[in-house]
Amino acid sequence: SNFAPGPELQSRHNRKYWNGVRYLGIGPSAHSFDPAQAERSWNHRTLDDWQATVFKDCEPTAGRERLSPAQCALEELFLRLRTTDGLDLGAFESRFGKGVVQNNRTLFRDWRNRSLVRFEGDDDRGRLKPTLDGLAVADALAREADLDCLADRNVA
Repeated sequence: SNFAPGPELQSRHNRKYWNGVRYLGIGPSAHSFDPAQAERSWNHRTLDDWQATVFKDCEPTAGRERLSPAQCALEELFLRLRTTDGLDLGAFESRFGKGVVQNNRTLFRDWRNRSLVRFEGDDDRGRLKPTLDGLAVADALAREADLDCLADRNVA
């Protein structure tokens, strides 16, 4: 489903992850995400532990984590690079600041020169779309990004 050639073939379930929208996981091992709080949580893994908590009328959450701005940006980058839709650089810049696109302009162009992505529209505010070769290594590409400028930034 990550490699679906068009929206009509994409998994509606996975689209929530790729687009970074809020989702609620119900059941053992299920994960939830709240982008407004930049928080991810997960339920107890085993059915027995999950049921015991639910039957006590308690939230079955086993843990939660707050994502830093750099983690949010990295996650958005690698999730969007897993799709044929790619990353909207203008929206990415609006959310994380001008520095994040500026800091990676040379890297993005290097990916294009290696035929891993192509630009649709403006190189700075258009869309960065992975090629088939880029889709195959999307997570590795995202790890190459310079996100240091986000260390002290708040993201919602």
